Amino acid sequence: MVFRHNYEAMVRADVDRLIFSSTAAVYGEPESIPMDMRTERAEAMNENGTKKKRQRGFMLLELVVVMGIIGVLAAIAVPKFTDTMTSARTARVQADLQVLNSAIVMRMAEKGAAPTALSDLSDYVNNIGELKPPSGTVYLKAGGTASGSAYTLSSDGTEALFDGHGVNEFGKQ
Repeated sequence: MVFRHNYEAMVRADVDRLIFSSTAAVYGEPESIPMDMRTERAEAMNENGTKKKRQRGFMLLELVVVMGIIGVLAAIAVPKFTDTMTSARTARVQADLQVLNSAIVMRMAEKGAAPTALSDLSDYVNNIGELKPPSGTVYLKAGGTASGSAYTLSSDGTEALFDGHGVNEFGKQ
């Protein structure tokens, strides 16, 4: 056992000599090797003479900077995303109202009378019972937003409405 311990000490001494001789070739004499490099090399060995794996991680400052960057990007992206979604809902409402208005005109031309309910347009619009406006708000040209749960007809039945507004009232200013 004593012999093995001495052998390990000799191997460690040889390894240290190799390390210091290779760094001495770069930095000059062992005294000119920076102290942090000497301790770094010494700390890189386990008790049994094998190299330790270094565990590296992120510093707290780096994590805070990354979180700040993500926060700024989110502050820019989220409003743009919600604006795009509202614009898409507005376009869908406009398209639905145009289809309904076309169906009203065709019914008036064919039957000579305006419809009294949206269900009267079932001959002109497929699945009219399933035609629902998108949930959420939509833009009005006059400013502001509108939201509703169903399409309706004007009092005289000549125009389709959403939340009391006709097709020409929707869109951005």
